[in-house]
Amino acid sequence: MNASFSTTPVMIGFEYSMELPYDERYWTADSVTAWQTLDTRSNVPQMFKSTFHQLLSEEMTQLPDPGLMALNALVAALYIHISQTRSMSLHAPNIVTEQLRERCATALRRWLMMISVFQDNDYVHNGNQTLAVGAVLLCESAFVQLYIDQSLLRGAKVDLLNADDNGQDRLFQPVTRSMEMTMAMYHTITSVRGPLSHGMQFLIRTGCIDLGIFHCLLGFRSIVFLVRWLYTLELASQDGTEESLTSEESEIVENLRACIYQSNVPSLAGLPLSKACAKLWGDVTGAMNSPWEITYRLGEYLKVFV
Repeated sequence: MNASFSTTPVMIGFEYSMELPYDERYWTADSVTAWQTLDTRSNVPQMFKSTFHQLLSEEMTQLPDPGLMALNALVAALYIHISQTRSMSLHAPNIVTEQLRERCATALRRWLMMISVFQDNDYVHNGNQTLAVGAVLLCESAFVQLYIDQSLLRGAKVDLLNADDNGQDRLFQPVTRSMEMTMAMYHTITSVRGPLSHGMQFLIRTGCIDLGIFHCLLGFRSIVFLVRWLYTLELASQDGTEESLTSEESEIVENLRACIYQSNVPSLAGLPLSKACAKLWGDVTGAMNSPWEITYRLGEYLKVFV
């Protein structure tokens, strides 16, 4: 929730001498008898402190093997750590900032390698997709947090807090193009692929895009960043001052175009990419049957300017 609302965490240190959450088997046992058959003494989880430090270390010979709930705890800690690192390095020399950023990026890539072992795990396929998807979404948001411009982070927070103010177009605003911005945008593509792969009409009818409220809140912020970045490219093209797209920028744009085209959603056809992405999220989050009022309000905010 701290990550979703961009608020300051209550617990900000990572030196706690506590264990990571136990393996999922201990939480899903059908009965007391079944739970007692599990040998808890020989399956004590790794300590949070040592595992977290291992993710951030310069060298790591072997990846830890925690459970899915433990991975959720670790990626949440990484997100908070990245937020704090960005704040602390705001006035640091560039070389220090780059070193800290690369250390955090390495930790996130290691985390993705750890969760990849659950791809074919029966635990995930038997009803725990939300836990796995939520963790990956938070990891993608952590990458965005790592590379995005700090002023844009503050601007997105304002939009979250004032999403009902429709008197001013605060969505389609140009941003500065940079390699860091492009790297951040690469990790927003998931927020477009997700709704399209599940089916827009299904999400609109069921309102299940925010089964976990943080899914919607983190996705909304990523979409705001992505829409503004795409709008910047489109605005430059209209003014006739378009710079040549870098190969990385072109790859993102083509991936998004392919996603929209392959979705076969008539309402998105023919729209500029920026408006197509905004409309996509506005439609699926602005559904009347959404279980959370804030989701509906954010959806309405996105739809106003399309």
